[in-house]
Amino acid sequence: LDEARSQIVRFDGGDILAIERYAFDAEKIGSAEVFKLPMRASPVFVNDVFVERVRKAGLRNVSFEPVWTSGTAIASGE
Repeated sequence: LDEARSQIVRFDGGDILAIERYAFDAEKIGSAEVFKLPMRASPVFVNDVFVERVRKAGLRNVSFEPVWTSGTAIASGE
């Protein structure tokens, strides 16, 4: 998570309450197709390569919500 570019709501003590807009450090994500934030009970994030694999496999009842782009789209799997 790129905290400087994300829109984050924090508790008074500084801990993260909610993330309203995600921004990620593409270099840290690297070639990972699936990842989650280690400090949060967050959703699982996937890139557009993973989304396309799911669609080509014909999997059903899987939805994705775009949350960030930077050349490679990242989606939240719900």
